[in-house]
Amino acid sequence: HLELDEKANAVSLTALRLVARMKRDWIVAGRRPAGICAAALLIAARAHGFSKHHQDVTKILRVCGMTVTNRVREFELTPAANLTLEQFHRDDIETEADPPAYSRNKIMEARAKAIQEGNTALLTSGALDNPLDGPRKSHLWRAGEKDNKRTAEFKQLYSDLEQQLEVGDETKDTMDGETPVIAAADDGKEKVVQEAEKKPAEEEKQLVVHDPSAKVPE
Repeated sequence: HLELDEKANAVSLTALRLVARMKRDWIVAGRRPAGICAAALLIAARAHGFSKHHQDVTKILRVCGMTVTNRVREFELTPAANLTLEQFHRDDIETEADPPAYSRNKIMEARAKAIQEGNTALLTSGALDNPLDGPRKSHLWRAGEKDNKRTAEFKQLYSDLEQQLEVGDETKDTMDGETPVIAAADDGKEKVVQEAEKKPAEEEKQLVVHDPSAKVPE
């Protein structure tokens, strides 16, 4: 599938040697074999002069491209990555690289120490960037609390929603403390009816008192 032609065996042997080297450098520990094999096959094909990409090996081994990228980056940080193809097959490096997780934690501890000591020069120099994050993301931690455009838009949206909810709660509390308009109108209507009923009774009483035909008791 990779179209390696007559160099297929040579690439396979180099890939096997790469897997053994990765095992010595603690890259294999705790990792799935498919990702290790894909990275080794990709590096071996490139070392023999083939222009191959991540998708060329991910199609064969059914592994995520990001996984292959991470394994390749981890191998690039080992001493074996600085050897030529001939040196790699001829020489055996006795030293072992630190596990990737250990290197990552070491960088995090150095960052925390620099922040505690207020060493601004070291923090902004890029010496504490993690090469495993890649050239595009390794420097992002130095941005601090600077949010990207999408994050800022989401924060503004959430802030607007909170303000709208607060205004709605205040309006509800105000309405709960006042007499509803409908209830006030009903009360006024009842008072008008009561006043109208009282007026005929008072007028009738006045007519009875001032009636000239009424007989005065002797």
